[in-house]
Amino acid sequence: MNKLMIALLAGFAILSLASCRNGSEAPPAGSFALLAGSELKDIETGLKADIRAATGLDLVFTYSGTLDAVDKIAGGGQFDAL
Repeated sequence: MNKLMIALLAGFAILSLASCRNGSEAPPAGSFALLAGSELKDIETGLKADIRAATGLDLVFTYSGTLDAVDKIAGGGQFDAL
């Protein structure tokens, strides 16, 4: 029950934090593109499966350091959430 609640809350948080898409490269259909700090890499394994089960969306993580993330956004990188 806790895992389901966490997945639902995480899914809601991700969807509510979604930002405008920038750039020209679209993420694959049925996916949710996230630009994440490299320190979040450890949570990807469990989070992807929980969100997929709860929402049907595939999370697509792009990991980056802070300065590289700014460059990706300024360069037109397309992400659903940061």
